[in-house]
Amino acid sequence: MKLAFIVGRNAYFKFYGPVIEAALQRGWEVECWLRLAKSSKGPKAYLNPTLNDVPTFRYGSVKVRRYVEKHDCLELIAESSINAVVSIHHKHFYFSEPTPNCRFVTLQHGLDGFVVAAPNSLASSDLLCFYTPFWIEWAASYYAASEQCNPQQFRCLLQNKIVYTGFPQLDVISQIDPATVRRRWDIPLEQPVVLLLPITLANKPGAWPRFFAARGRLQQTIELVIGGILDWNLIGQYRSWSTGGWNDHSLTEAIRRFCDHNGAYLIAKGRLKDPIRPHLLAAADKALYDDSYYPATVLEAMSIADLCIHFYSTAALEAAYAGVYGLCVHRPSPRVKARAEAPIYHQLWRTNWPGSAYNYEGVNRWMTIPQVITELPGMSLADFQLDSEARVKYLTKYVGPADGNASQRVLDAISERVEQ
Repeated sequence: MKLAFIVGRNAYFKFYGPVIEAALQRGWEVECWLRLAKSSKGPKAYLNPTLNDVPTFRYGSVKVRRYVEKHDCLELIAESSINAVVSIHHKHFYFSEPTPNCRFVTLQHGLDGFVVAAPNSLASSDLLCFYTPFWIEWAASYYAASEQCNPQQFRCLLQNKIVYTGFPQLDVISQIDPATVRRRWDIPLEQPVVLLLPITLANKPGAWPRFFAARGRLQQTIELVIGGILDWNLIGQYRSWSTGGWNDHSLTEAIRRFCDHNGAYLIAKGRLKDPIRPHLLAAADKALYDDSYYPATVLEAMSIADLCIHFYSTAALEAAYAGVYGLCVHRPSPRVKARAEAPIYHQLWRTNWPGSAYNYEGVNRWMTIPQVITELPGMSLADFQLDSEARVKYLTKYVGPADGNASQRVLDAISERVEQ
């Protein structure tokens, strides 16, 4: 069996790494097709894949090829006699021509695959590896709400294409040694750890990010008035934030006070496209970026965390898998208008409904920014205790089993589809 993985960004190795490792362990041939970027400029240029980004795998090595345009992948298929191509995108993202001797496999990566792909495009792939049945129902609701396709049509489109594999990228968690991570980062073995995935403010549209980033009541009031010229709802909704001094600085201070109150070590994990802000750098005990994508730095940090604080991140799923309690902090839509005007996927996904991915009793909880600022400093880590039975139910619904075998299920499905 011969597989190829399309690597449009170096971060894709986070999704592919465990599957590649499992394929090499089976003795399969593996190629990685790295996109050759046309430009080295821009906020995401650091994600352009290079040869140095290709991980070292325990069970063998991969052959690397380069492509420039998406359509070039069609030529690579013909050149390399590949049995199956694996991507986090659908087939029509790259090309629409048939490939009768090569199966195209799409791995789910959170919501993105649904939000950026029309139903017919998603159905262009030969095999779709979803985490759990919940996601086909969520996607059907999303496409119906966005008037792209009714649920029955959507299910018919994907008939016989879906397999539920669990979350392959998380297989690597079982191979991460928490004690080794702590020693490498010089964190005492017994000290509790709080992992913070900071709120994203850079390059966001609308007035709210500038308003929230402002320090001090005067500067916040100025930003509130400026933003109110374009959206008068901003003043009505956030005047109390200005008078209360609720901003990015006070949020950071509240999280730091919570850590001090509980004797916890604070790790801030950022991304280069939105650099960790100076006041958070000063408050955190350690600041990290993506030093590695396989194993992913964020998963190494998760392996030693007692609590993960985030802002509607799919890290909620990763935390539950890793056995870490999650705290989701609500952040307004950047444009800050009525909720009905927010993107449909926000309305269906970014919720605090009991039992939702971000507010599941015994696994995670949901708080507003004002609540975090005013309440969190006095809380205890004991208020964020994971319940093992609730975790199993959460994983069953959203993630799949935490057995480290999702990649094997992906490969089994590929093998079966190739042989058909």
